[in-house]
Amino acid sequence: MKDVMIRNKKYQYTEDIKDNDSLRFSFNKLCYETFGFDFESWYQEGYWSDTFIPHVLIVDEEVVANISVNILKFKMSSGIKTYIQIGTVMTKQRYRGKGCGDFLMHTILNDWKLKADAIYLYANGSVLDFYSNYDFRRAYEHQFTYYPSTVPTHDFEPLILNQETHPLLLDLYHHGNPFASASLIDNPGFFMFYCLGFFEDCLYYSKQENTLVIYDDSQNLIYDVFGSPSVSLTTILDCFASEELFLGFTPEEMDPMDYAPLVEEDTYLLVYSKKENPFKDSVMMLPLLSHA
Repeated sequence: MKDVMIRNKKYQYTEDIKDNDSLRFSFNKLCYETFGFDFESWYQEGYWSDTFIPHVLIVDEEVVANISVNILKFKMSSGIKTYIQIGTVMTKQRYRGKGCGDFLMHTILNDWKLKADAIYLYANGSVLDFYSNYDFRRAYEHQFTYYPSTVPTHDFEPLILNQETHPLLLDLYHHGNPFASASLIDNPGFFMFYCLGFFEDCLYYSKQENTLVIYDDSQNLIYDVFGSPSVSLTTILDCFASEELFLGFTPEEMDPMDYAPLVEEDTYLLVYSKKENPFKDSVMMLPLLSHA
């Protein structure tokens, strides 16, 4: 932890809050106030790893601003890539407009621009001008759609989360998605964050195929597939809907899929223009489960 001066005001700055109970609690409090969730149960389960690094400013032992670095390793058709996704950008109300975000952004870019293959983030429309000041430019992902043709017999059943099924989830994660052209690897904590939280009711397991499908029936969306299935991706997709299905990853085999630019309400993909842009001239999306 070190003292820093920002516009003539003194703050303390640190990147090391994970195992500091009071700072982690303050960070989680600000996160819940800003986004409506926190990371405490994820931490207590033991899944918060060194790939998730909050960069915080502190006043009187209270976290008043944060920008997190997510170190994401992707297995791509072009090889293994290390990307930095910036997330959980937040500042306590009374400290906004005082240069906190500017200090944190400059610090993070200086630390990572020579170590990462790409740096990117997802932002809402109200802050696009802010990020343009740091050489972030808009990029576009493409989402794939599949139209099921049959309803095969299968044994996919909802997976009930408990301490006995956690090892199964982790084993399936380490098998990866055999059908994806871009997969998040070496980050089980990120995977478990979603499984234990937002998608705990979206987990479907086939014992016969040793395969997990993360499926949101309210959106007809297959977020991801993990395991060692003996059947094709289309056979698995046919199990989940009678109408169109949207994919949360880029399939390695694009036939017989349709695709179109991904459009999400008030969400924009921004890429640091001084590094690689993996989306340029590519029909792809990074896995939705990699979104911070």
